Amino acid sequence: MSLIRLYGARDAMEAQFVCDLLKEEGIDATVMGDVLGAARGDLPMTVETLPGVYVREEDADAAMAVVAEFQRRGEELARNPPADWSCPQCGEVNEGQFTQCWNCEGDRSA
Repeated sequence: MSLIRLYGARDAMEAQFVCDLLKEEGIDATVMGDVLGAARGDLPMTVETLPGVYVREEDADAAMAVVAEFQRRGEELARNPPADWSCPQCGEVNEGQFTQCWNCEGDRSA
């Protein structure tokens, strides 16, 4: 079984998020290099030292489609960020990316 580096992440959290997206689609994936973040400052930030998401070679095409959708959605959100909203329960204004009120934990759609 041969693994290939599918995705280079900014940090361990992004790598794990992408890995989890792939697993939700039934694609076996693993993160490697995430522990190197502890050495930042001592190691240069390169493709080799940043965390990467690895998949089996035979899963690469399906995995690339999942990653492409992840990137497309990220670009779309950057162009059109969600508008702030007022909580229907307490009236508190919340930033658009949140679906639950920080003040009363009410749902955005309630």
